[in-house]
Amino acid sequence: MLKLHKDDPEGPPCRHMERFLQKTADGSANVFEHWYAKSHANGCGRCNRFLDRLIETLGQLKRAKKDPESDVMERLAQGSWRNPD
Repeated sequence: MLKLHKDDPEGPPCRHMERFLQKTADGSANVFEHWYAKSHANGCGRCNRFLDRLIETLGQLKRAKKDPESDVMERLAQGSWRNPD
């Protein structure tokens, strides 16, 4: 395996990679950005750990996200705060 640099896997990700890693984790990366981030992370313990944790965190947030019930949205839409007199 190619080792890009010596590093502490517990440290922060490489500064120049953060944007690519974030876009890869949230699914907004284009094909090249995704490839570049994954390729770099395969050889960099810090970035690999950051990407894994970010993917896990985003997954947990998506699973925890709960849409408000329709009656709550209806009450908010008709609330007195919308038309202050």
